Amino acid sequence: MLRGVGGCLSDGKCRGRDWDDENDNLYLVARTGTGKWFVVPEVDIAQVKLDLLQFTIEKPLEQSDNPFDTRLEVAPVSRINKVIKHLNEDGFEDGPDPSQIVGVCEGDIIEINFRGNIQNNSSVKCPKFVYNSNLPSSTEFFLSEVDQYLQRNFHVFRGVVEVYRVQYVVPDKKTVARKESVLDENSFCVRKEKKKILICEIPITIPKYHVEPAPLPVQAPVVIRNDSDPVNDDLMRHLAADMGDEWRKVAMTLNISRARIQAILRNTQIGESTEEDARYQMLITWLKKMPKSIDKVG
Repeated sequence: MLRGVGGCLSDGKCRGRDWDDENDNLYLVARTGTGKWFVVPEVDIAQVKLDLLQFTIEKPLEQSDNPFDTRLEVAPVSRINKVIKHLNEDGFEDGPDPSQIVGVCEGDIIEINFRGNIQNNSSVKCPKFVYNSNLPSSTEFFLSEVDQYLQRNFHVFRGVVEVYRVQYVVPDKKTVARKESVLDENSFCVRKEKKKILICEIPITIPKYHVEPAPLPVQAPVVIRNDSDPVNDDLMRHLAADMGDEWRKVAMTLNISRARIQAILRNTQIGESTEEDARYQMLITWLKKMPKSIDKVG
């Protein structure tokens, strides 16, 4: 998901046949990912020639490639393909599939909440917007993880975007007066109550590439010194090379703990070792934990 930004030059006056090009005011405008245009401040534009302009900008105007920038749009079913096309054109290519069909009306207030291991890192924690079928009904926010140490077994952080319809309901004065023990129901004002109705939930993920994995633990090398025994290093290497994906079942049969198997797999993923090295480490673990008096050949 990215946020597209473009730029162009705009005249400060409406061009007509009687206008002089030399008296036009030129501004540099940029377009944000939401489609809104704004004037870039403090940009001096010099007209070198009639069809040549020169200006200097301090901040580059280009597309930003940030997978945490997220846009949520609510659109009629008939325009869903057009909305997806516009999202792809603006750079929002990755993301979940469209939600199920929900029922909203013109002027409904849509509020966004977050659940799971994701949160909104923008200034507005619960963004809102008003749905209008004739206007773009969308909001943008910047996602981040709640706890980077959660969901260690996944390659991404997982969470849920909750979409609510917000209604402000005026309670009945008689009911409020009865609860507050007020005799005259006209002697006080009834405040509007906020009511949130969940209309859909959208599962979403954000990558973990910014989280550095834990370093590989330093281990003392295991060396089989007595090469005269039948069970030596060459035999362990030979068994590791011949073994396939069934090595995990073999490890369970040899009473190797699940924690040790997970540690071997983790070291294989974050290190430069191969699958054969993982099988070899499993066999060495079994050999180390067995007493010397046990018949390891039989």
